[in-house]
Amino acid sequence: MKELLGCVQWRYFFFFLFGTLARKYFDKFKTVLNSSLFMALTIVAFFAMVLFNDTIDLMFVHWIYISFVLYGLLGVILIFAFFYKNENSFKKEKQIGRILQYVGRRTLDIYLLHFFFLPRHLDFLGSIFLRYNNPVVEFFVSLLLAIMVIGICLVISNVIRLSPMLGKILFGVNTKTEEFLKR
Repeated sequence: MKELLGCVQWRYFFFFLFGTLARKYFDKFKTVLNSSLFMALTIVAFFAMVLFNDTIDLMFVHWIYISFVLYGLLGVILIFAFFYKNENSFKKEKQIGRILQYVGRRTLDIYLLHFFFLPRHLDFLGSIFLRYNNPVVEFFVSLLLAIMVIGICLVISNVIRLSPMLGKILFGVNTKTEEFLKR
């Protein structure tokens, strides 16, 4: 019953609240992000948790709850700081910026279509990664699979959008908005 009511998702409310407060006090948040001491502590804390999580888990009974919040907060801060400090690399004038902005404009399309293109029967890959733990290889294999799925979703999305009626029904495409975004 709690899954039906969405109570399980309340654990993410803390991060929503953190994001809301960061936005409300954005100038102060940027000042904190620009502090080299804060960023050093954040990076060290995140990687210390990655390295020693299993050891700490054995010492504290409620560590699973604490680590969920800490991993989430530290991870969100690191990712936001990365994009904030490298924002010039992600502008329209740069190739990577154009690609990420295009994908960002088509997230609904990707969200609706991705299920049909998820790779199946990769159990052997999972068992290899369980046996031979290698996070770097896992990351790049996952990244490659994600890029493939996103790519095929974008191609199919563009095919569907050839019909303005299907674009409107499936993706809520407004032709005036589309023309404005292409500029």
